[in-house]
Amino acid sequence: MNAVGSSAEWLNAIATFLAALVAFLGWRVQQSISRREARRIVLDVYEMFFTRNECRKIIRAIEKDFEEKHHRKFWKLLFEKPSCDGSDKTFPHELDEIDLDEYLGYFELLGSLLRRKVIYFEDVYDLFGYYIENAWRHKHIQQDHIERLRRDNQSPEIYEQFQYLAGLVIAYSEKRKLREVGNLARRGDQRTY
Repeated sequence: MNAVGSSAEWLNAIATFLAALVAFLGWRVQQSISRREARRIVLDVYEMFFTRNECRKIIRAIEKDFEEKHHRKFWKLLFEKPSCDGSDKTFPHELDEIDLDEYLGYFELLGSLLRRKVIYFEDVYDLFGYYIENAWRHKHIQQDHIERLRRDNQSPEIYEQFQYLAGLVIAYSEKRKLREVGNLARRGDQRTY
């Protein structure tokens, strides 16, 4: 009886171990599929983002402003119209606030998906970090668009997911820069940044 009891205990222990192993492997497969699906979502947003001509125009306008160290309002409000004689250079890209809303809407969507843990920050940062940071740091986008919308609509939550995402991106970028400077200092590199 003792030998049978110990055999039953061994079989029970093996069965428990195998059940735990199967559960763990199932969880790993689910995690792998979820990670793959999350990447696919970010890649799909990336593809939509870069196939929109207006988004590419906005990227160029923002980059030009940073290169020239002069931020300008490069879009028009819906009720504004350029002058008929073509002398108005205020809106050189013929972009309007709907184009800007669509552009920022991609970042709002990514922020919302990230906050809900549907996608991973690393994937968003790798593909969109540069564009998110530049858009958030553009003073006219913040003041003349986001803050105006919040004030006019009495809705401080407008673009709050974009603001959340931009905060994460900027903090991560600054942390990376500090780490790089620290690595250079440890190696004795004399370059300054």
